[in-house]
Amino acid sequence: MTESPSPPPDTELMEREQREWHREHVAWMKDITVWQREQQLAEALLYQLEHALPDHRLRMLEHSDDIAAHEKRLREHEKLLSERMPGRLQGGGGTDDLYATHRQQAEYHARERTQHDAFRAQHQTAMAEFRRITKLIQQIDQET
Repeated sequence: MTESPSPPPDTELMEREQREWHREHVAWMKDITVWQREQQLAEALLYQLEHALPDHRLRMLEHSDDIAAHEKRLREHEKLLSERMPGRLQGGGGTDDLYATHRQQAEYHARERTQHDAFRAQHQTAMAEFRRITKLIQQIDQET
């Protein structure tokens, strides 16, 4: 038995495949270029984040100190109120000063509340992003 000759190669098909492979290769290289830029950006952002965290810790400590100082002022004001409220034996007179001081304490407290609420919102947003990014990184690690 004689073998039948194999059909001639389809050169047009091979050329089309070659062109398609080349276009695909060019697209892949564009992807790599974009990914490299994104990686560089991520590294730069990570550098900024690494330096921002100690600043955030410092702001948190300062905020904590502000709250402690405010609490001290409140205790001093409370003591003054108990000593100078009308009808108390230790006090008497000077109620205008007492009310003015109390209004000032109310302003301090409102300012502290506003600052604390803003700090809380910023902190919660940042921590939610950290958790989201951490989860994403863990997923990527599990896939590799």
